Formats: sequence, C-alpha cells, structure tokens
Amino acid sequence: MTLRHFYHGDHLKFRSDGSLASDANEGPWTVDGRIAVEEIRLHDGLLEINGRRIYVIFDSKSRPQDTLTILGNYKGEERKEVEKLLRKGSATKIEVELLSTTPGSDEVFSALRAVFAVPANR
Repeated sequence: MTLRHFYHGDHLKFRSDGSLASDANEGPWTVDGRIAVEEIRLHDGLLEINGRRIYVIFDSKSRPQDTLTILGNYKGEERKEVEKLLRKGSATKIEVELLSTTPGSDEVFSALRAVFAVPANR
C-alpha cells in the first residue's frame, strides 16, 4: 500500500482523518512511501497495520522494483546478510485511531483511505 504522505519511522500513528498523531518527518517516496502489509488487527478502536517498508530501486532495464527482488544477485552467506538487513531495517507498524471502539466497515475503510492512497473505486 502507498502512504498518502511519506513519513519516515518504524512506528507511525494517525488519526482517522489521516493526520499524523505522532512526530515524524517526511522522506523520499522510494524509501518511505510504500508498505507491504503483513498483518492487520482491529481492537478497541485502533487499527494496527504491521508490515515492512518497500525500498524501491530503479534499474535501467526494468520497472521500479522492491529491493528484496534483487536478492538473487547474492549467494550464500552474503545473501542471508543482505536479506536480514533489508527485512530488519524495514519493519513498520502503523496505528490508526478510529472514532469509535466498535467501528463499522465504512469507518475502517474511510480511515484507510485517509492514510493510504487507494483507488477511488474501492
């Protein structure tokens, strides 16, 4: 998913209107713009999204790609070390404070659209 604002940090907190509820600076979209969502939880009016940052690289022969796609260029222990660094440095938790403790799907989707760039037809 793509954040509407490319905030840097491994733990971001948002209000349901998409405004930032914690301190964070904006960074480059290639580092701070995309999240590979691994888990979503909803409890007590808080939407928790866990995942990893997608670090985007450019190759003149291909489209922009996630840095994890280049792991094939490494072998053995070197590959393990590069993969470990990429995954460890990219873990991210996003929290979105919802208006009610038992939100309906409309409220959840509205908050997601406020934090993330989502196509209009969804």
